[in-house]
Amino acid sequence: MSAAIALVDRGTLEVIDVALQTIGGLGCVAFVVHLFRSGRYRNPLAGLGPPTGGPGVLELLLVLLIGFSLTNLLVRAAGLQPAAAWPTGSHAWHVAATLASAVQLLLAGLMVAFLRRRPSFPPMQSSASLRLKQAGAGVLVTLLALPIAALQVKLCAFIWRAVWPDAAPPVHDVLQAIEGSGWGVWGRVQLTLSAVVAAALYEELLFRGLLLQLLWRHLRNPWLAILLSAVVFGLIHRQPQNVLPLATLGIFLGYARLRYRSLWVCIMAHAVFNARTMALALLNPELIRAM
Repeated sequence: MSAAIALVDRGTLEVIDVALQTIGGLGCVAFVVHLFRSGRYRNPLAGLGPPTGGPGVLELLLVLLIGFSLTNLLVRAAGLQPAAAWPTGSHAWHVAATLASAVQLLLAGLMVAFLRRRPSFPPMQSSASLRLKQAGAGVLVTLLALPIAALQVKLCAFIWRAVWPDAAPPVHDVLQAIEGSGWGVWGRVQLTLSAVVAAALYEELLFRGLLLQLLWRHLRNPWLAILLSAVVFGLIHRQPQNVLPLATLGIFLGYARLRYRSLWVCIMAHAVFNARTMALALLNPELIRAM
């Protein structure tokens, strides 16, 4: 396997990341001040009506069933052994990961079709300038969430070391594969595209597109819907120490979805968040291990 090496000094990356977190922290302060000045601090979502429609439980279950079944079918068709036999970062692991990403993109298209057939909210007029503004809003959401999530990562890592001092916290398969990819440079390209494109599209359409509006329709409480969808979002990533920061990110994304009535904002924010993580892992793997 091709081992990853540090391309940028750890100290330099830490300075850049701290600068981004500082900007995000100042943005959070400005946002809170804005809420108080506008009188919306009691309920920033006040005045927003519930979804007028949208896909139901059947569509959500169908997406999950197709995803599980089709991924397993393709893996078997490729002649791969059971998952336990794939060392992380090996050729078989990369093939399986590529097939899983392809299924995610296919399901993203299916979810877009569901949402267009039964929109959750009245359709908005779309234009290039609006898309650009929404992309900017997505970057802003990431900046606001970053300092809080980063602080929670450190807090959860501290708690993990205090409770299990002799056990290292589990590391995401993708980050492990970056350090020793059987596909070399192409493996890292595949992993980056999977995280920034396929995962961002699939997860936002699933959690903020289908699940969030479904919960709001049934619970009649937007904040409870945001919280529950965010917790599920954190849990599916399978690293216990990252559930809290990822759930927090999910809260920011859920709020953005309802405030802007746009999934594009959420997709852009998720893509930028993943791009930041991948950039740190690619440029200096030691920095990710130290988090």
